[in-house]
Amino acid sequence: MHTLRWFVAAAFLAGLFLLPTDQAVNATQVKNTRSPQVKRPTFKAPTRTNVKLYRVQIRAPYWQAMGIAPNHSASVVVRRTLNRQGWHTRARTNRAGQIAIIARMAGWHTRARTTNPAMATQAGAYWRAQGFQVRVR
Repeated sequence: MHTLRWFVAAAFLAGLFLLPTDQAVNATQVKNTRSPQVKRPTFKAPTRTNVKLYRVQIRAPYWQAMGIAPNHSASVVVRRTLNRQGWHTRARTNRAGQIAIIARMAGWHTRARTTNPAMATQAGAYWRAQGFQVRVR
């Protein structure tokens, strides 16, 4: 017990005498060099003028159930989000007071641009697996 008291007292006194100075505190700060936002890769125009550009376009022309919102304000948020992404939406209220949201994407929307036909086909296969109609132009 006596050893424990001595150890605690020594640690306390060492802390008092060895307080860090302002220079030591500033030197130990690590600055974050990475930006807080993740940069997405952007499309760069090809440098050659005779390059064929492949656009992968998708649409979903049939009405699909997108979800059920518990109230009107939640359904407005869901519908605005879907509209911003290119969907046309409709909403119906069921007997429980919940709002069912259905949507479709009637027009063609470009989802990828590439100069490589194999990559365009691969991107089209990805979107086709998600249930969309795909065309590569």
